Amino acid sequence: MFGLTVGFAACVFLVLRPVLVWYFRRSLAAEGGRLNLTALAVLFVAMFGCAIATGLIGIFAIFGPFLLGVALSDQEELRIAAAARLRDVVTGFFLPIFFTYTGLRTDMGTLGGATMWLIAATVLATAVVGKIVGCGVVARLCGFSARESAVIGAMMNTRGLMELIVINVGYNLGVIPQSLFCMLVLMAVLTTVMTTPLLLLLRKGTELEEPMRASGFAK
Repeated sequence: MFGLTVGFAACVFLVLRPVLVWYFRRSLAAEGGRLNLTALAVLFVAMFGCAIATGLIGIFAIFGPFLLGVALSDQEELRIAAAARLRDVVTGFFLPIFFTYTGLRTDMGTLGGATMWLIAATVLATAVVGKIVGCGVVARLCGFSARESAVIGAMMNTRGLMELIVINVGYNLGVIPQSLFCMLVLMAVLTTVMTTPLLLLLRKGTELEEPMRASGFAK
């Protein structure tokens, strides 16, 4: 498995990346920076092909498209064009499905009893303190103001989608038991939800204040 994974990564960076970079540069130049249907189909084929490859290797399908994205991450024009094409579909369709799927797998009944809820609270507290205090202290030592350091800690505290992907992978592999899966889902959701109120509270006197006011998000 290790050898196949290394070989797959080498193929992505040394073979697939040069071909895709050459193709997408030509396609985007001809279409004025837009992904036409053919280019979009090529992107999907590459993405799902990488997912199939890592799935067959046995390291979980999500890592194939992730590695492809890493390989193409320096192609700014492609990133912009792909985001313009895919953002609404991913956000409006796939993202709700993923969160619903994760929610259906989260059995709150596995946290029966005060001990389990105490462990869940400890996991949440450790996660929050580890990020807000840890990142905030480092930011302060690097010369940021106290409020700016707190903002950095609050923004690093949010786990969001990547955390849910990781714990779903762990759950599928049998590494994470159902009770711990439930705790980690709650931690991911709560640390994400608390980010917006914390930023609204801490934004004054930082670089975030003006952009947030201009966006209309913060009055």
